[in-house]
Amino acid sequence: FYSNKNTNSSNYNLDGKNTLIYVSPREIVSTGDRTYNNKTYEYTHGYGAILSYANEADEAGKIQYIQKEIDGKDEKLEINNPRIYYGLETNEIVVTNTSSLEFDYPLTSYTSAQYTYTGNG
Repeated sequence: FYSNKNTNSSNYNLDGKNTLIYVSPREIVSTGDRTYNNKTYEYTHGYGAILSYANEADEAGKIQYIQKEIDGKDEKLEINNPRIYYGLETNEIVVTNTSSLEFDYPLTSYTSAQYTYTGNG
């Protein structure tokens, strides 16, 4: 469902310390195999971000994640509104505020959370 093509570095206060981290927004993928209705009315937005330390790795040299779970259970930085309607990879026209529910994020392999846009844009 998602792409993490863009990563930006930024300083955040984590546990009382100014910390350099990488932020990778989880943007919706609009592939050619989705129907017009799916791209326009259902798969309308990305969701959240993956955050990792910019200058730390584990003993094996792998990325040290700060938060990566889509359900937010590992959230260390509060993201008030994780939905990404306007992003760098979000280039398809979408229609919101309809009677259709939008795909929000996967709950399991077979179920998903749903959402209805509440913004003004």
